[in-house]
Amino acid sequence: MFRSLTLVAVTICAVSGCRESDRSQVAGKEDRPLAALPMPAEITVLSGTTFRCGNVPCQLLGVKESADPAVRERAERFTRLWFKSVGNYIGIYNSSNPLMAKDGTSVVWIRGYDTYLSCLSEELVRVGLAEVDGSLWADYTFTVPRKDGEAVEDWLGILRKAKEGHERGEKPHVLFDWPLK
Repeated sequence: MFRSLTLVAVTICAVSGCRESDRSQVAGKEDRPLAALPMPAEITVLSGTTFRCGNVPCQLLGVKESADPAVRERAERFTRLWFKSVGNYIGIYNSSNPLMAKDGTSVVWIRGYDTYLSCLSEELVRVGLAEVDGSLWADYTFTVPRKDGEAVEDWLGILRKAKEGHERGEKPHVLFDWPLK
């Protein structure tokens, strides 16, 4: 009986096209450069959406820089203020399924340990300093801790809502004044 079930399972797997997934964009367990992130993190902001965490290059998940140099400059300022406001106490919330670009850059969904548990990608979109970009990672998923266990984070939905918030004039959920006066 057991052999029959095993044979059926293997056959179903073969017929349905079970195969190794393309791991070129998702980091393996052995390739997690941010796994032992010290707090506060040593952050060097490179642009509005890129930074180094220690020696690890990082790119924010789901956002891209504006084509306008003035907006990019403001985005970098916002990102510097955001890291300062959270004291570089951050959480890499997509660590359940780490993502790495082909060039070795860690693609991260980060939250600051502030009053809001603010997400940098989300707040950049909410203030209109970054554009939502789900094209490259649209099928990517990860889980985050919740009060009742873990749940899949709808990161693209969160960014879309932040864009709607921007269009309504919603203020960012951060611990500093923005826009700067």
